[in-house]
Amino acid sequence: FKTAIADNMFTPEYDRAKAQIEILNDYTVCFDFSGNDPNNPNAGSGGVAEIKEKLEKYLNYMTKEFETEFYVDTVIIDYLGAMIGRYREHSVGESAYSDAVFIQNSVAELKNKIAAAFNCHVWVLHQLTGQANSYSPTKQIKHTEAKGSSSYAENLDFAFQVGSLTNDSLGLLN
Repeated sequence: FKTAIADNMFTPEYDRAKAQIEILNDYTVCFDFSGNDPNNPNAGSGGVAEIKEKLEKYLNYMTKEFETEFYVDTVIIDYLGAMIGRYREHSVGESAYSDAVFIQNSVAELKNKIAAAFNCHVWVLHQLTGQANSYSPTKQIKHTEAKGSSSYAENLDFAFQVGSLTNDSLGLLN
């Protein structure tokens, strides 16, 4: 492949990614729900409902500002445990649900209130348990080893697991 790449038969992955950065910058909007913004310290405390409201407000603003309809293609939640933690930290009274049930319900809520409502894809990132993170990079990991809930993926269409990496940053995608 070295000769084929030198003859420009293939564009290396780095060059392809670099060429997409401008497109990503033009069509990607990031919302910070971490609470780190001093002007909005309670950001992220509203869970899925807050995400939906923020998306609706942004779409309405953009549609009015540019007099053309805007839409959502993909929403990425990074990461579910942080979203649930922020929500629980600011909720009035402790939820009656266990973490496992809260995680399952949040995934279902994201599917119904975001994916279905905006007719878009939703990628939900989450962590593995501490034990699963200690496994060898060659061990297959299942979605049942998600932090806080072995039923995390119950309401997902697809679940991908990435475990520990080798010193060369190689690992299994399950």
